[in-house]
Amino acid sequence: MTREVSAGGVVYRRGPHGDAEVLMIQDSYSRWTFPKGIVEAGETPEQAALREIREETNVTGRIEAPLGSTNYKYHGGPRGLIDKTVHYFLVRADEGVIARPLPGEVKETRWCGLDEALLISAYPNNRDILGMAVEIIKGRAGH
Repeated sequence: MTREVSAGGVVYRRGPHGDAEVLMIQDSYSRWTFPKGIVEAGETPEQAALREIREETNVTGRIEAPLGSTNYKYHGGPRGLIDKTVHYFLVRADEGVIARPLPGEVKETRWCGLDEALLISAYPNNRDILGMAVEIIKGRAGH
């Protein structure tokens, strides 16, 4: 079995009305999820997360907190069974950055309210990560 390590982030910003919004991407399977990708040689998971977010969405930001990791197995075609770990971080988006999907990899990018993001998140293991992010974001806003 091949091991694979990725990193990504729950990216958030304050929307036009002051409410927190989370950046979701529509992946190649048409499912809503978070930007993430492979940790390259010589990179930390934090560096990989910020790079992947920028590459997939054009959004830059800074890491505010670790959100833990998920682990799952999937069939990688000729590579066989893959044991994948994804490290996630809470990332606050830089102001004024426009989200744009990476052609060929990301179908769409979308800023969503916290409740909407929880509803459309397609992968069950992402909902736990998003739940942790929402708690931190709401705590910082004093809710």
